[in-house]
Amino acid sequence: MAWPPPPPVSMVPTPWQAQQWQWPASSWNGCGNPSWHAHGSADHGQASSSSSNGSCADFGFCDEQQQRAAYASMLGRLVAEGFFSACVPDDEGLLRINLPFAGKFDERIQLVDCLRKEVLDRRKDVRAIRINISDVIDFHNGRQTLPSGDPQIEIHCAVQDGRSPLPPAHVLFGMHPDCTSSFLTSYGGYYQAYYYMWQEILRVALQSAPLAAFTNLWLEESLEVQKVAREMGLCASPALKNHLYYGQTRTGVLTANPRDRQPCHYLVILQKSPATMLSGIRRHEEDYDGPYQNQWTIWQWQCGFGGNGAGLPAAGYQGMVPHWGSQVSPSHALYAY
Repeated sequence: MAWPPPPPVSMVPTPWQAQQWQWPASSWNGCGNPSWHAHGSADHGQASSSSSNGSCADFGFCDEQQQRAAYASMLGRLVAEGFFSACVPDDEGLLRINLPFAGKFDERIQLVDCLRKEVLDRRKDVRAIRINISDVIDFHNGRQTLPSGDPQIEIHCAVQDGRSPLPPAHVLFGMHPDCTSSFLTSYGGYYQAYYYMWQEILRVALQSAPLAAFTNLWLEESLEVQKVAREMGLCASPALKNHLYYGQTRTGVLTANPRDRQPCHYLVILQKSPATMLSGIRRHEEDYDGPYQNQWTIWQWQCGFGGNGAGLPAAGYQGMVPHWGSQVSPSHALYAY
């Protein structure tokens, strides 16, 4: 099967085109829905989403039991890698945590329990914790605070667009940002707007804290998080795979199997230089420490820009399939089913 042609240059937005994007009040996954206006006419991209969908289980990626198990496993990896030991509070012992595009914040009980055991009970320099959660949808009926069940932990709520500045914090948690691959920008204005909107959301979030942890449903999203962070001068860990999925999902980009989209599938830890915490991360063979990839970069590789000049990868043709991929590199494998 032949690979599709590269996206036309006209699909890459110019500064003028970027100014034509408009952001109506309707919302989807933590931000306003983009619409594309060009050449004097409007092409409104519509995304159907119910405001009741505020978690991976709500969107049908898993059930609530798997959602809890995956989150607990992710927290376990953070503990093992020394993430909570690297959190630095202010001079008065207050640790501020931002949690944007938080949805329903179903992980509240698990996160509070972890912060109690791994921070408050272990560290004398942290006297209290304030968690600021936000989402463009009001999942909490106008409430400004939520009960934590812990007298030393406060939870504050805000309804705001993901591109609005967050309060300064010491730690940032980004749970499942919808920052899908830039290849989607080849499909037209709506997808361009949506992709670049999430690039902005990530940048705004990362500006708020020197230490961050992002979880993603699939590997391409983790690569986008890494890319934005590195462009901002932050250091990024490999995409750390949740141990629940070792041997169950494929570590590779552009896999078409829905099984490769799982809650808390990959974890990326980000830290401002000197990033001493990241240097101690213990990498597993199913973690991904390869290059940034999407269908554009792989198409260029296939057509000789990074291959053998004959339109094949340097390692030779190994059954390349458009969009899904087949194994083409021993170290950074792509898979098909």
